Amino acid sequence: MVVVRVDLRHISNEKKLPYSDVLWQYVRQDFLWRINNAGLGKVLWLQKPYFATGEKLTFYYVYGSQSGRAEDNGTPFDVLRNIIIGNAGLNSHSDVVWTDTVSSKQAAEASANAPDSGDIKPLIHTWNLSAMCDGEKVPFAVRLERLNEADAGVPMTKNIVFMNSFYGDADVCIFSPESRLGEQLFEIMDKLELVSDMKPYGDAYEILKRYSVSGRQIIDIFKVRAKNKPKTVSMHRLEQVYGYRSYAYMRRRWERYCKRLTRQQRAYANAGWEETLDLILDFLTPVWRAFCNDEIFYDDWMPELGRFLG
Repeated sequence: MVVVRVDLRHISNEKKLPYSDVLWQYVRQDFLWRINNAGLGKVLWLQKPYFATGEKLTFYYVYGSQSGRAEDNGTPFDVLRNIIIGNAGLNSHSDVVWTDTVSSKQAAEASANAPDSGDIKPLIHTWNLSAMCDGEKVPFAVRLERLNEADAGVPMTKNIVFMNSFYGDADVCIFSPESRLGEQLFEIMDKLELVSDMKPYGDAYEILKRYSVSGRQIIDIFKVRAKNKPKTVSMHRLEQVYGYRSYAYMRRRWERYCKRLTRQQRAYANAGWEETLDLILDFLTPVWRAFCNDEIFYDDWMPELGRFLG
């Protein structure tokens, strides 16, 4: 058995960081090391790249992937629990001892009008546990949400060099809201009123309400898509989308789409067609203009403000 013990107080003094921050980050790294060591790193994506000390660690479980390990009605929660707590092989190499406290499951709620299970809101698990490390007990919380592979986009990867040298390093997958949003917005601009259904609008609105987004990265995605769709690059198309605010046909399609959603999904859809489209256009207008004019755009979208911050 090889257990490498790390002098966290030395790291704290050397980097002039609070010991509590170093301790929590070390525990977080142990959690991520176990996930990657067990082969779940490709289907468990962090929902954002950075987490503050004590913040709940949030993941998407990307299901539908061939590399996925479906457990517990489509989530790997039981598998994850065994990896973190019950895996003797991993425990034998770690100086972090995990204990279970409370877990809860928020079941998906199907709409009576949903045509199939594809419209069910992803199952959500929350898990409170604790870690003993360096003689300290560290509270730790995890949130796990299912995300269909078709809606996941392409993840970012971030290389983590673990503080524990025995662990080495690992590439961690991180959900990219830009990847998903860029594809949906280009679909809107390419298909206009011929879009197959209103999901691109619903997805775009949800992302803009939840995530900060890099306008520059969205333009990069547009450029890739436009290579095969050059006629889409037109400010006239943006003017057409503005006209959809009072277009009864698009409003009816939106209302029919909303009826298929679960109660949780309707929390976004309840904004109404005009508010949904207005938010999308607040984001899309400056980005699309910069894209069409081949201009540089560096501003980031702030969901809490509902606007760009440059």
